[in-house]
Amino acid sequence: MIEYAAQDVQYLPQVYEKMRQMDVFNKDIIDNVCESGKIYQCTTKLYHKILGDTRKCIGYGFINRNIADVSTLNIDTYILAFIKNIQKRIVFCSLNLGVSGVIKDDESIKNFRDNKRSIGEIIKVQVTGFEKSGKIVLKYVEQPLNIISQSHPPQVFFDNNFFNNGEQGVDANNAASPFRESQ
Repeated sequence: MIEYAAQDVQYLPQVYEKMRQMDVFNKDIIDNVCESGKIYQCTTKLYHKILGDTRKCIGYGFINRNIADVSTLNIDTYILAFIKNIQKRIVFCSLNLGVSGVIKDDESIKNFRDNKRSIGEIIKVQVTGFEKSGKIVLKYVEQPLNIISQSHPPQVFFDNNFFNNGEQGVDANNAASPFRESQ
């Protein structure tokens, strides 16, 4: 498998250079964006789409590395899942274990929507069963965000020395911050 991947990777610089010469990366494309559980279409540059999707996928290769074989998974085990498809009553996940996972219980779906999760995110899930098809049945276990944390930025604390280069007398709580209104 590694040799197969290495064969393809060796051609990436030439493909990139050819695409750059054709000015493909600056082309406008229509992209689907998921925000707050809703899907919108927007215009973006192809290179923004490539970089954004690549960033989402980087973490996937590192999830569940502690699990040597999918057959060792037990019910109630906590693992990580990469969200790959969101439907109205089911969420499909990649587990980096050679099998897919599905979230389909009503409580998890509501919790999932309350947390405003989207495709490409990595989430904590609990194994609740195994389908005959080989898919692993999962429960979304993260707690819903409360209303305050959804609408207000986090409180920020600063070291006094950050603002005054070590001089005394600057009150960090009254210092300029992008999270506070100016007085």
